[in-house]
Amino acid sequence: MGCSLIWSYLDLFGFNEIARLVLVDQSPLVISRMHWNAQEIVESGAVFTADQLDAAVHALENCKAEEFTRNLLVSMVTPMMSKDQFEWIVECNLRCPRAIAATLLYNHAHTDWRDQIVRIRKPTLVISRRKSIIPWRSQAWIHQSIPNSELEIFEAAEGGGHFMFIRLNRK
Repeated sequence: MGCSLIWSYLDLFGFNEIARLVLVDQSPLVISRMHWNAQEIVESGAVFTADQLDAAVHALENCKAEEFTRNLLVSMVTPMMSKDQFEWIVECNLRCPRAIAATLLYNHAHTDWRDQIVRIRKPTLVISRRKSIIPWRSQAWIHQSIPNSELEIFEAAEGGGHFMFIRLNRK
């Protein structure tokens, strides 16, 4: 969700105070629309349909909150991550009350940042991984939409998950 904060800041306050950007592994729009073709889904980075998002929000609001959270987080890491590191991520995530997490996910998933992304004219590094929950092709779309941007994609063998800053902090 970090990129969403950056895109929101740019939308609210503009680009004057920003020299350059680093955008890491974030879909421009998390939820797909029913009428979209395959290319639109890939470029948006959608990871949920409307029904899947409703089920996720329901799970977070109800008794399956921790189970859903763990399953979602498993999809964001690689098998190379230690159990201790993973449990730390789960523990940090669960600090946010699940009802608030459900609302945050719902709002986050419905915000379409593509119109903001195409307005970026600052040097930008876009970082993704080939086997991320976030489709890497959506990160390629972000890169192609921003002049003076660079794209760095971590391969699966490098161990870069969605939390690549933990595993690959030296790169």
